[in-house]
Amino acid sequence: MDPEQATGSELAALIERAKRYPFSQPKDSYIFTHRGSYPLTAPGGNTPTDLQFTIDSGPASFTGLCASLGNDPAYAEAERTPVFGYGSNSSPEALALKFAEEKGVAIPVIHCEIPDYDVVYAGYVSRGYIPGMIHPSPGATLAGYFTCLTAAELKIMDQSERLGVSYSLAPLTGATGRLENGETVEDPLAFIGLQGHLKKDGSPIAVEGTAATGRTFPAWPEIRMLETVRSLVAPDLKLDRFSSTAMTDVDRRAVFTARLQETELGPG
Repeated sequence: MDPEQATGSELAALIERAKRYPFSQPKDSYIFTHRGSYPLTAPGGNTPTDLQFTIDSGPASFTGLCASLGNDPAYAEAERTPVFGYGSNSSPEALALKFAEEKGVAIPVIHCEIPDYDVVYAGYVSRGYIPGMIHPSPGATLAGYFTCLTAAELKIMDQSERLGVSYSLAPLTGATGRLENGETVEDPLAFIGLQGHLKKDGSPIAVEGTAATGRTFPAWPEIRMLETVRSLVAPDLKLDRFSSTAMTDVDRRAVFTARLQETELGPG
């Protein structure tokens, strides 16, 4: 849903959603479709045709699922790029919005852990919320998910992440992703923040709601970060008005970001 085209009630729902970033997080690997999510019984690997899962009628194949969604047979066999999702990109709620126009998508979302990383708040105001970015954190272990995307799906994801402006898509050089079945992925691809990270007393601030063990950074929920940013860059606005303005007015959003970068939270 485009916030600029939203009705009053729709915009109100988007504002409440923004406060819940990084949105509902899965507990297990699954295949995302607009018809529902299908938990994987044997997650691992980057070959979707080998994935095992069940539907109401019993065991199912990825090829059969794609056919039932109305896809061309080539879709099930298409090469896919695994991209590590560490914030909202692993959430069915976020994927439903990002791929709203792609009714036949079937996206494997595979649980993965990467040592020595965490998710911290990025140094800019997004569409109504403050997003996360991956950041080194020795001793921590970040749990996330590989979204396995076709070339067309990756292009949509790139656009949603404002590739080249807010994030780059690059390997985490030297990192090792560990899948549940024991497989490893070296130098996994991830969206890496380009506008620095926010900090409190010199420390990055972790995004509460993301999953990391051994976390050493202080963790704030989105609502606390939103209220703190609002008080610094738009003290004349109430929180919901600040969030809705950031959603619907690209110029004001840029002003908020510019002001944020000059505050005590300013990007490191």
